[in-house]
Amino acid sequence: MTGRSSVKKRPPSPCIVGVIASQADLRFAIRRPETINLFELRLDHLCKVVDELEDQLSTLRAPLIMTARHPKEGGANNLSLEQRRELLSRSLPRAHYIDVELRSANAFRSLLDLAGRKNVRRIISFHDFNSTPSPRSLRARAQAAKLWGADIFKVATRTDTPDQLARLLQFFASKDVAEPAVGGQLLQEGEQIIARRQEKGARRGEPIDSIGSPPGAKRVDLAVSAMGIGKLGAVSRLLLAQCGSALNYVSLGPSLIEGQLSIQQLRSALGQLKIAPARHRK
Repeated sequence: MTGRSSVKKRPPSPCIVGVIASQADLRFAIRRPETINLFELRLDHLCKVVDELEDQLSTLRAPLIMTARHPKEGGANNLSLEQRRELLSRSLPRAHYIDVELRSANAFRSLLDLAGRKNVRRIISFHDFNSTPSPRSLRARAQAAKLWGADIFKVATRTDTPDQLARLLQFFASKDVAEPAVGGQLLQEGEQIIARRQEKGARRGEPIDSIGSPPGAKRVDLAVSAMGIGKLGAVSRLLLAQCGSALNYVSLGPSLIEGQLSIQQLRSALGQLKIAPARHRK
């Protein structure tokens, strides 16, 4: 009788997004295209020079995410809604994705509709630089993003404490996009954080299921890119990259965000965990 062999599931290959927020970042991106799957062009940072960069942008060999971030969610240069709309509209012909905050979705409704008609994919994002909302609150935002036609819901929240990190991991674990990672000390650390939070919840009479979500919590069938900011930001990003975060953002130069890894740091960590990044493609 032949025994049934068990096959380990490989961890997902993270899709790496290099953030271009300066002319120096752009020069690096042009020199090192093979290490990046997508580039995010931060139009709010580059708004004063974007016309001068037109020829250089055409030499990038990976698809572009166009972002003109809201000032209240980390946007530079305090741009008005009209200025941001103009930047995004002009960049649409070059875009593979556009990123619009959930708070801006209604104001940018026509732009989102136009992007859909032009087969430009839509990222609806939410950033909280002060804390991490409850998993229930984040699920509600993901559901709203889906109603606005999101292909990906991006969430970045403050993760200075284990409890904040646990809430972000619990939210991600309740998503259909989440995939179990294989091994790794960081994954074990994340599981321990969730276990401690489950224990606290049980003492307060709050039942929580094995993946960290309240029983009966509605799952949203939507790809999610999740990441932490702050003291545990780097740990959160490695954990979530292991677990299948749809997009994993890295800095190409000095990081603008506490906890954001550089491309070199992320690739080194993935190598130690024996996880291959997604293959580069145009």
